[in-house]
Amino acid sequence: MKRNRLSTRKRISADATELGRLATGLAESGGKLEDEFWEKQLSELVDKLLHDGAEDDLNASLDRLFDSHAVAHDSLADLIESRAESCLLSHQGNEYDILLFNVPVLAWSRFSIPAGTIPRSTLQTLKVHLGAHVFSASAQMALADYLYSPDQLPRSFVDTWQLMRDLGSAALCNNALKLDVTTLPETNQFLSDTRYLIGAIAVPRGMPLFRWNESKSCTRETALKEWVKQGGPCLEPLLTGCAFQTLLADSYHAACRTADMASRPYSLHASVAFLRPPWASRPRRCVPSSAAFTTSGWKNTVSLSGRVTAILYFTASSGPCSVPKMKQATWSARLKACCANPESRKSWCTASSSPMSSATTAAHRFTRTSRAIRCTPKCRSRTTRPRRPCTDRAKLGVRQ
Repeated sequence: MKRNRLSTRKRISADATELGRLATGLAESGGKLEDEFWEKQLSELVDKLLHDGAEDDLNASLDRLFDSHAVAHDSLADLIESRAESCLLSHQGNEYDILLFNVPVLAWSRFSIPAGTIPRSTLQTLKVHLGAHVFSASAQMALADYLYSPDQLPRSFVDTWQLMRDLGSAALCNNALKLDVTTLPETNQFLSDTRYLIGAIAVPRGMPLFRWNESKSCTRETALKEWVKQGGPCLEPLLTGCAFQTLLADSYHAACRTADMASRPYSLHASVAFLRPPWASRPRRCVPSSAAFTTSGWKNTVSLSGRVTAILYFTASSGPCSVPKMKQATWSARLKACCANPESRKSWCTASSSPMSSATTAAHRFTRTSRAIRCTPKCRSRTTRPRRPCTDRAKLGVRQ
């Protein structure tokens, strides 16, 4: 009997296939009017899948487009994120735009960085300052009574959508959302990490969302300055024993990406500050040098006056990290400049947002970082797949 041939290509559902078709049409659209046509159909299908909890269909379509049509992949990812963090709700006969927002806080400490329940009085004070300096006058707000760590954020589009709906309903009723903290995972401890204050706003349909949307005299820079000045002291009781830097509130996914990029130079600064007091040396006296790439990752030796040496390992939790395409001399020079000059740290970024173990000194975990380490003026805001590690010893400059 003739055997049936097994397909080597994984089958996906009809909804996932339709998502790919609509996203491809949107990516290949030639005008704004056609964009609106494709976006309307795509939004309706994405809303249906989010409501049904069909996370697998969303991910399957994204995975298929990632390999076949990069522009369509980005278009679909943007729209899924948008529908997961915003919606339209009706309340007492009126329609309201709901937006899930995120307020990142970069922090570092020699002790553990707290992540836990926020007292009601502190929550109310934060709400007042956010309403006064960040969001529009017509915005109704609700905050989750918990300071999240990256390990505790929603892990899927459906979870994010459900959190947005819960916080949006609480905002319309002018209540705070009380979370069941027993279901949240434990927080991994790092020297430098990010904490998130999450909430939602509800505004009448078509009205401004943020302060800089409704006032010509207000910009993002002035809003951030006032938020740091007024809202920063309110966060001090929540981050005892920590040095921290507050970032500007923004839509959920945009704020997560902003915090991810800002945390990289901040974590480097925290590492230098952590190593400075025991060695009684200034950061400008740190002389980093690069070693060969091994299965454990890059080993970068930081020497202080030729006496004390610490080894910083960049290791990945699921395999070795990729090798930057630069010579050892260039790598050492740029890493040295990054340690000495705060402005040069802005040029360092990574190409992936996958969590991994990071700089380690004497088996002490330092910071969260990413899998592929590069030095570029810009980086892709989206997650990219890591490159295969280089195994050619001659290309790595290793003597035979």
